[in-house]
Amino acid sequence: ELDPLTGVISGTPADQTPGALHTITAENAGGQARATLAVAVGAALPPSFVSLRDGFQAVAIVTAPAVDGVAKLALAPDGRLFFIEVGTGRVRVHDTLLGRTSGAYLDLAATTIDGTAVTLSTGSHRGLIGLCLDPDFPNTGHLYVMLSVEGSTGVDARNVILRFTDVPGAAGDVSDDSATAQAVVLDGLPIAPTNNGGALAFDPSGAFLFASVGDAEDSANAQMGVTTGVSGSLGGKILRMVPTTPASVPPSNASGTLEWARGLRNSYGMTFHPAAGGLFAADNEGAEGGTGFSMPDELNFIAESKNYEWGATPGSIPGADVGFTIWTSTNLTVTPTALAWHTG
Repeated sequence: ELDPLTGVISGTPADQTPGALHTITAENAGGQARATLAVAVGAALPPSFVSLRDGFQAVAIVTAPAVDGVAKLALAPDGRLFFIEVGTGRVRVHDTLLGRTSGAYLDLAATTIDGTAVTLSTGSHRGLIGLCLDPDFPNTGHLYVMLSVEGSTGVDARNVILRFTDVPGAAGDVSDDSATAQAVVLDGLPIAPTNNGGALAFDPSGAFLFASVGDAEDSANAQMGVTTGVSGSLGGKILRMVPTTPASVPPSNASGTLEWARGLRNSYGMTFHPAAGGLFAADNEGAEGGTGFSMPDELNFIAESKNYEWGATPGSIPGADVGFTIWTSTNLTVTPTALAWHTG
């Protein structure tokens, strides 16, 4: 049912249905507007884990407040588990050794970037969307975040990568922990209501920071070159940078730019193999063709200068240039958003 006053669509589906497109038209004295809505009905989610491998169990260690999107985890060597709240802009800390959780270790609902006050941009795929720790965290205290910020006078809305420095509190009291000394690593990343990326990861050497940037709702961005002019775009890419403030392009990047790989729609999870060092990324609904939830998701092995074909005309990229896709989902699967290796 469509409520004529609020526009809310409600009802209980009787069965699973494949994705379909519906054109919604709104009209009044001021004119007419149309939007396309993709609707699919998938299987009901299970109330808990269906199964786990022998030797594993699921134990809740943090009960987070009712906020929009608890995500991205980073475990420090001292036993502190850092995680983000996407919709509030908070980084929180749980001490896994003592079982205590901080309130707001870092609150980015409002912050200042290069002297200009900005506020968190939220909703859909925007907010505090990325987190990782420096591999030498015990010595540097550096943690990195990717943040969506609203525009202000003379400044556009965009995604940014920021670096903060950890200030531990008293031993055993995570409520005293905090982070200061903000520095801008990379500013001006493309933004849209959806498809903003947000995965951050250091390579095993600890020298380079990798970041995923979504196509910002324009698949053409994923195939555009990275330049300093208006014809280029960082959207739909995996970037590799030296995490100076601001970031610099590693001389070893074959592209001569921050681009490491392209042709990705919205990689929200990314990780390195702990022994071999290979980079892997999950791409949300990342295959050409299909609508809405009927587009398959991917698990990709991310190699330098490879193209994962999102935004390209099918068959237009030479086979040698196409990146290797390890897994492609069947239709209507739950979108993969996080990756981790188990080495046991």
